[in-house]
Amino acid sequence: MAVTKQWSVSGFWVSVVIAVLLVVLLDDIGIGALSQELSLDVVMARLRDGSDGKTPTVKQFEPKWVRSLTQRGRPTIYTKENSSNFEYIGMPIGGIATGQLFLGADGKLWYWDIFNNKTSRDVRGVRAYQYPYKRSSQDEKARNYIEQGFAIRISQPGKTRTWTLDRDGFSDIKFRGRYPIAYVNYDDSNCPLIIELEAFSSFVPLDLENSTYPATIFNFTIANNSEHSVTAKITGWLQNAVCLDSRKKTYASLCNRVLRSKDMTLLLFDAVKQTEPAPTRDDIIYEDFESKTQDKWKIEGVAFSGTPKPNYHHQQLQNYRGKGLADSFFNNGKQASAGDSDRPKGKMTSQPFTIKRRMIKFLIGGGNHPKQTCLNLLIDGKVVHSATANNSERMSWKIFDVSKFGGKTAQIEIVDNHTGGWGHVMVDQIIFTDKKTVGSDDVEFDEQKDYGSMTLAILDKGRDNTFANTDAKLPDQVFTPGGPSPGRPLDEDEDIIGSVGKTFKLNPDQNTTVTYILSWYFPNHYFRGRNVGKSYGKRFGSAQKVTEHIAANLDDLTTQTRLWHNTWYDSTLPYWFLDRTFLNTSILATNTVYIFRDGRFYGDEGVYCCAGTCTHVWGYVQAMGRLFPELERRLREEVDYNPDISLNAETGRIGYRGEFNRGDAVDGHSGIILRTYREHQMSEDDAFLRRNYDAMKKAMNYLTNTYDSDRDGILTGAQHNTLDAQWYGKITWLSLYYGAALRAAGEMAEEIGDTEYAKQVRTLADRGRKYIESKLFNGEYFIHEPDSKHPESPGVFNGCEYSQLLGQSWAYQVGLGQILDHDKVTTALKSLWKYNFSTDVGPFRQVFKNGRWYAMPGEGGLIACTWPYGGQEALKRGNQHFAGYLNECQDGYEYGATSLMMWQGLTYRALAHTRTLHDRYHGSKRNPWNEVECGSHYARSMASYGLFTGICGFEYHGPKGYIAFSPRLTPQNFRAAFTSAAGWGTFSQNRDRNTQTEVIEVKWGRLRLKTLAFDLPDDCRARNISVKCAGKIIKANYEMKNNRIVIDLQNDVNILSNQTMEITITFGKS
Repeated sequence: MAVTKQWSVSGFWVSVVIAVLLVVLLDDIGIGALSQELSLDVVMARLRDGSDGKTPTVKQFEPKWVRSLTQRGRPTIYTKENSSNFEYIGMPIGGIATGQLFLGADGKLWYWDIFNNKTSRDVRGVRAYQYPYKRSSQDEKARNYIEQGFAIRISQPGKTRTWTLDRDGFSDIKFRGRYPIAYVNYDDSNCPLIIELEAFSSFVPLDLENSTYPATIFNFTIANNSEHSVTAKITGWLQNAVCLDSRKKTYASLCNRVLRSKDMTLLLFDAVKQTEPAPTRDDIIYEDFESKTQDKWKIEGVAFSGTPKPNYHHQQLQNYRGKGLADSFFNNGKQASAGDSDRPKGKMTSQPFTIKRRMIKFLIGGGNHPKQTCLNLLIDGKVVHSATANNSERMSWKIFDVSKFGGKTAQIEIVDNHTGGWGHVMVDQIIFTDKKTVGSDDVEFDEQKDYGSMTLAILDKGRDNTFANTDAKLPDQVFTPGGPSPGRPLDEDEDIIGSVGKTFKLNPDQNTTVTYILSWYFPNHYFRGRNVGKSYGKRFGSAQKVTEHIAANLDDLTTQTRLWHNTWYDSTLPYWFLDRTFLNTSILATNTVYIFRDGRFYGDEGVYCCAGTCTHVWGYVQAMGRLFPELERRLREEVDYNPDISLNAETGRIGYRGEFNRGDAVDGHSGIILRTYREHQMSEDDAFLRRNYDAMKKAMNYLTNTYDSDRDGILTGAQHNTLDAQWYGKITWLSLYYGAALRAAGEMAEEIGDTEYAKQVRTLADRGRKYIESKLFNGEYFIHEPDSKHPESPGVFNGCEYSQLLGQSWAYQVGLGQILDHDKVTTALKSLWKYNFSTDVGPFRQVFKNGRWYAMPGEGGLIACTWPYGGQEALKRGNQHFAGYLNECQDGYEYGATSLMMWQGLTYRALAHTRTLHDRYHGSKRNPWNEVECGSHYARSMASYGLFTGICGFEYHGPKGYIAFSPRLTPQNFRAAFTSAAGWGTFSQNRDRNTQTEVIEVKWGRLRLKTLAFDLPDDCRARNISVKCAGKIIKANYEMKNNRIVIDLQNDVNILSNQTMEITITFGKS
């Protein structure tokens, strides 16, 4: 398909006239009017507004699908049949920042990545989206497999039958994943019992301490559906996975123990260090790479050219010995990009040698690509052992147990057969030894990354009914009691499994609930070579302590988690919308994020991808600031404004990757200012702002002094940004983002009493607005004005790009309102829909082939940049990998643009795009809980929460006691959750012919209010108001600002948990 270009001036103006006519004919009819008033034909016409051939996009909508956009609908239920046998589904089910553990749709746990060993799949996003990992995959990268499960056994005269509680055991399984709680229903025509599992880890917004347990709670409700009494057993089992990786290089015993109390039977899994017998034979240093020759090796390919010496690495190479090593990161020095250096392939194969020691140990670093970047041991030409690194330039010891191959002839091969990110391997110090431990230069046993403990406990006060086995052999012994486990050194492949369960009897129609707690404690997390620990390691001393604490507080934790879950879903909004806008919060329960022992919050961009809590990625995130604002406040104070990590105290520059890169990214820098304002708003008082105002001001001034020296409110110069390049010119996206930051700085300055500075930054913002509106708007959308001094600069220039109005989107999120001309913003958003949204990205990607695949042919999305008036030659400028970003659909950016559509009143377009993205992650083809960009569980995807605040029209300012709502969907009957600085609950609005009722119900915590604002129908004014709180009349005044009523309470009002404020407004036409 060819792109139709319209280059003539007359053609351009014809297109502009058509666009204006479309605005007039098909304009959304007011923010408050999106309800049954709109006919399906009108909506379909808007959604089908195509590009007239100017861009290769398509818009094909089915009426039934369009109707479903606003319907409440039903919760999504996955079955074996509609989800590819549950292959892809994995809902994060642990506490925030405690590791990564999935609950499969059949209740089976998988993707065990709680051990700090970074051996789970570390995959760049493109492969994770195109080829999603499957639970049943035998690829070692797909998961850390741990033996675990639950089962039911029923014994009747002459017959005993067992059903495992997973897809292999029950024929009919239904899964509802409503984060943070998952529900699994088990049914089978041959089983007299019906079972429902409720699984979760405690999750209470605003209560970080009770949302960060390294544990999962399982409530099995079992009902007898037969006409006869049933005696049955339920059991759960777990493998002792302590020192899962380090047991290969340490001498330890695994121990399983049963601990009984009046309330529970607990299985404790841990490990004890043993003294290794002293070897009787000396080590043999086979290769230390200190020789200038490579006589022992056959070299193939170019990747290892130059070995044995280290090549130039973009990150610091650490922990190798001496001066030499094998290194496939092949380059020509600092000027070579990481991608170019990763691309070459090669292999080193040793001469044959005889195995004369029990172990082979070596240092390895580089990429985590099993079978592609690795060291292999060959016997008779076949690989018998293989090791890979952890996507790290810090080399670490690995060890092969080769005792069973003694006397055999072997070879070692070092392989680099990967051309993508981290496509290299480094090896040093290959040693033959009889000693399993790797030496004094490694960490101590109790400081190993995977040292710690685990528990599986059943809560039951009737101890006579419970049983446990510390050394259970599958399948039968998990139902029988057993004695202590062997405390002996283990072969690395030998597992010890413990089980715990209970016997129960149910009469017909009777049910019982059995509760299990699975907990883990692996407190040693390493960051830049230092053991910074995990925050839960400071609170608890073992997994046993975790379980005991949860058991003692189980009722409260369960009640509060269910309360939030019920509050979120007790809404008039569509179920699918509530799912998609909230489920990305589960990213906080993956290895994208960490909380160190000292409380510092740290996040990669995705799981093990792109270090440094990158400001320009996390600058899109909305969920964490609304649900756990304490974490965002910690980021500002402990990282962004900390001179020891990010802030240059002299200039105000904020390093966009903390310790990893002290340079600035202009978009991330603007985001820090706006996030500071949001974190202030999500506080009860102004203490946070006062502590950080000087640093914020210095950071704001850095942007102005460095990129806006002529003080016209527009950034110029080399503007590094989230598209991984420096752009020159006057760029709407970056300058409007800067303008929003200036306005946020002005609001903070005014609150602090720095009125002169407030005036100064607002003046700059006004100048920038004037320039953007007059010079950077082409009649349809906002553009990038090139810099004639830098003709080779990458950028979008005349393209229509989806982040062009990110600053306006942020302005709405923090209550700054409209900071750019309303009509021009609306026109630009409609153009973005017209030219960039496609229900099938395939035709576009046939033309624009460069870039990664985050929406496949046949799938829809909002394309990063299109070229309705030509100019696509810009795609050839700069690094071609980075240029390819402009051809992609990336979730976080899409949410940023679509949430603005929601705020701007283009509600159906916002809903249609969000549903399209939601459909991309259906459980039949991908994991709905893993939105992918450059990495899995990508942080920017938490921008989806901004759509929720947008559809509510939610504004909040804690220190001012201000709250406002303006529902974009069914304002005549609207209900949704809200969060504030110290409490959360439900907001509802009901409107009839001349009365509008607002109800704010606090479900948890407290809410202090002084000022409230709501929107009335267009052309209406309030006639009278009444305000009540907890049944008492509250004195209040009000004023009208257009159709918005602003209510000022005579005194501050504190709404406590389980209390309600009700505002009744009578209104009429102006």
